[in-house]
Amino acid sequence: MSLQNQTTNEKQLLQGEKIEIEDKENESQKQKEEEKEKEKKETQPTVSNRSKTIEIKKINNRVLKPIYEPRAFPKVKKQLMIQILNLCKQANNHKQVKKGANETMKALNKGLSEFVILAADANPLEIVLHLPLLCEDKNVLWCFVPNSIALGRACGFSRPIIASTIIKLEGSELKRQIDSIKKEIQALMF
Repeated sequence: MSLQNQTTNEKQLLQGEKIEIEDKENESQKQKEEEKEKEKKETQPTVSNRSKTIEIKKINNRVLKPIYEPRAFPKVKKQLMIQILNLCKQANNHKQVKKGANETMKALNKGLSEFVILAADANPLEIVLHLPLLCEDKNVLWCFVPNSIALGRACGFSRPIIASTIIKLEGSELKRQIDSIKKEIQALMF
């Protein structure tokens, strides 16, 4: 019996060693796979449009939308965006802002718009891309702000808004601010 116990103990030890060896092999394979994934992330493809380079991000084999959408042009910088959103807040208090794509389009067609503000993160972006064409026809300036939620909050809503416009009003207190922002947007166009 002692011989049989020894052989079973040896078998158990050998099996334990095999399990440990297999675990080490699995860990080394996982490390190799992680290194390959890191290399793939470092060599991501890029898309170039309007002389801006966009990095396409892949997470869990899903392509994420790039942060900068090249069709959203001209996109304002942070400082100008803050000025525009503050103007939207003030214009909302003076009942001088139209909110939403439909109301914006109506104001453009009636010739009431000073300038149009569009959200660059509208999903899909095509739902607002007809507005810049209409703005060109009516000789009205337009710009894209990065965040539809911020635009909605500035216009007095708790929901995101993809388009808004500041409308013309005789004797408006905001005329000076509107003109200065229009000059800055005009500079972005070229």
